[in-house]
Amino acid sequence: MTGDLPSFNDWASHVVEGNHLYMFGGCRPSDSDPTSDFYRWDTQSMRWSNLTNATRFLSNPTNPFGDQPVTMPLPRLHQPALAPYYVGHKKFMLLFGGRNKKALTSDLVAVNLDDLTWFIVQVEGDPVIPRRSSSMVTVDNRVFIFGGSGCRGRGDSKILNTYCVAEYTNHDMKWRWVVRDEPLPEHVPSLGQGSNATSVYGGKKILLTPGRDGDDDAISLSGDNCILFHTTNYTFQTQSHTAGDFPKAMAWYTIGSLPPVHPGGGSPGRVRKATAKAASQRSVASSSSSGQGGSNAFATPSVFISGWIRYSGRYLVPELWKYSLPPDELCECLNIREKLWALDLDMQSFVVVGGRSFLLGRGSDNDLVWNTCVEIFR
Repeated sequence: MTGDLPSFNDWASHVVEGNHLYMFGGCRPSDSDPTSDFYRWDTQSMRWSNLTNATRFLSNPTNPFGDQPVTMPLPRLHQPALAPYYVGHKKFMLLFGGRNKKALTSDLVAVNLDDLTWFIVQVEGDPVIPRRSSSMVTVDNRVFIFGGSGCRGRGDSKILNTYCVAEYTNHDMKWRWVVRDEPLPEHVPSLGQGSNATSVYGGKKILLTPGRDGDDDAISLSGDNCILFHTTNYTFQTQSHTAGDFPKAMAWYTIGSLPPVHPGGGSPGRVRKATAKAASQRSVASSSSSGQGGSNAFATPSVFISGWIRYSGRYLVPELWKYSLPPDELCECLNIREKLWALDLDMQSFVVVGGRSFLLGRGSDNDLVWNTCVEIFR
């Protein structure tokens, strides 16, 4: 990895668009204040670019005769939800929620990834509850937001077992909240904070996997708490009939949507190389994905689950699981933790970018930047 390497921030968020990974926000090592750090990683050249001071703010994006954009960093946040969004040929990154230096927010921010202008999206209707650690997915002209941690008052956090939907209409070029903090059905388990969401079946459904209810709780997945959300009917279906070896007692995890596998398409899930020893619990907030570039609806969708589990006593090491959705309905562990441990690297996050799977981290505990990646071949 080369270029302007990003600081090894805690509670940063990332999102994938095309062959690029964007990393935003979080708190720098030994600091509790959120940042506006904004970096792009090109997986073709393996080069990082610092975009923090290249962004420009639009005060009135709907008025072509309005003020010119002003050079200004993005808001300082940690644990916002991120997702890509597309309008015609334009590519955007959406940010929702997070915590600034003083409080939680429910702002929806759009960043044009082509010219790096950004603006606050005005969404009609009463505002939704401010939160951090939620998950967000875009499908066509809609934004789906799930879970997160809100505030009870006096600084106490509250798990939000709700979902929200915002919709953009072309005829008047406006955003509206069409679902506001709707409680999850009784049969749906708590999503907690730091849940994961990714588009599957070409955007027809969203796979939801839970986070944690308490800050120190371990996370275990099962068919009972993995949910398929229907993006048209707004229904939730547990996957209790799925067989296999689900991950248990994870310190944290991320998921990445895999390219669809067609019948006769080879043997998915084959790992030829991997990585790493992780000795701390520093985390990157979960990434979310867009249904606009989702999997082929006629292929079997699957995701990688990368979870950090106990290994050799007090240490944490990543392990990978391949979770195949219906009709295959199987979760299988790839058993690569020993190979990862042997590389003696501090891997802290996992992403799937352009169909390629990477673990990201640093060469040692003393490094203060993201400077190491290991590609996992299927």
